[in-house]
Amino acid sequence: MVKIGSAEFQENWNQLKREKSPKKGLQFILDHLDFPDDLSGELIDNQALVARFSDNLAPHDRFWVELSGLIRRQMKGTQFEEETIFNRQLHQLRYVISSQQAQYVRSFYRKPGMTDQAALIAYMKANKLRPNIFDNARLHNKRSFKETLGLFPDDEESYNIKVLLGVHTEFIIDGFGRFLNEIDAETVTTNGIVNGASFNYGNTPWSHVRLDVKPVSHHDPTFRRAVAKPFKSPNQAGKVRLARFWQERKSSEFGRSLYNKKGGYAKNGRSLSTLIASRKKDFKKEWKQG
Repeated sequence: MVKIGSAEFQENWNQLKREKSPKKGLQFILDHLDFPDDLSGELIDNQALVARFSDNLAPHDRFWVELSGLIRRQMKGTQFEEETIFNRQLHQLRYVISSQQAQYVRSFYRKPGMTDQAALIAYMKANKLRPNIFDNARLHNKRSFKETLGLFPDDEESYNIKVLLGVHTEFIIDGFGRFLNEIDAETVTTNGIVNGASFNYGNTPWSHVRLDVKPVSHHDPTFRRAVAKPFKSPNQAGKVRLARFWQERKSSEFGRSLYNKKGGYAKNGRSLSTLIASRKKDFKKEWKQG
């Protein structure tokens, strides 16, 4: 089996990425993966998909930039929202890529006793990569609600952070230093399925919305829809201009705001935004010490 990212694969890929029709190159990828019409989320299937990539295909490899470029050439306007099997597979491919990238870091940089977070820091330092952790990870801290009480996935308290490398690669890390992936090749958790990482095809704020956010409602895997249905992301009420703050604070939306110190996502008078910021501070400290 020719693995994606291998030297043999690269010979064909170098030709296909220059074709006038980007769809040929994208279909080439899907065919090599024997990509299903809908991901199952089962561990054995996750592992089989990740195994079809070269072991040496790193998250910072040029291949990922080229693949994203083909996606942007192929998907213009609202085309990616069209409900076709091809579009569905390409959207779900984002989850598989993130799993492959996490597994690369685990395989080459996680020594016995290390967390995934520590392995990621070791990987970045070894390859002179700088992390971007400015994102508030709002969409990766979903909870379900019983009345006003926010319940964590897996009933395990965790404040998840997002670590970006460039514009395409992201890692979501839980409060215990573990990677979270919808299609994880090591362990399947509800937190991973609901709040996990997804590779980004977009390279600007607008293309990110168009290629990575909007297609979710059209093409997400059936198993993930079922698992994630009870879970909701915190909203951003209270972040807007100060003149509107008090009006929003009185609204029902503020009860589930990222910035509410007493809301459903808060703990001991600390807003979810503050709790996530604390996790990011810990990451920065480990990064500097690593």
